[in-house]
Amino acid sequence: MRTLRKNKQPLYYANLIEEVDEYEVDEEGHLVVDYVDTETGVTHYVTTGRSILLYADPIEFDANISFSGGEIVTQEYGVDKSNYDASVVYDLNKYPITETSLIWFQHQPTFIGEGVMRRVDPDSADYKVVKVKPSLNYTKVLLTERVK
Repeated sequence: MRTLRKNKQPLYYANLIEEVDEYEVDEEGHLVVDYVDTETGVTHYVTTGRSILLYADPIEFDANISFSGGEIVTQEYGVDKSNYDASVVYDLNKYPITETSLIWFQHQPTFIGEGVMRRVDPDSADYKVVKVKPSLNYTKVLLTERVK
């Protein structure tokens, strides 16, 4: 009953690919060169000392999303109900959503940069996944709202 077609709404998810170093760019948006290795010809760029989380391009999916209310058991799945704002339910293992995924519901995913520098803007996501719990017939994903 939880995964009936009439209860589903369109959402987007993006899975974490990797964490990489952030590089400095000049006024024109080009990477700042640190040095070029003369033996290998490899160009090394100046890093900022921070890292960036890279996400795969968001994928649209249909699922039932509901927002926490008074009917939720306080210690459901070992997570206090104050630790999440919404839950998503879909057919068992239908989507590869993990605890590092981002979810868009009220807004469309946006991107930063262009060309090879284009990447998902994680700040445009509405929710971050807190917990993924499969059941006998469906998967339940607990979400926490991201501050914008």
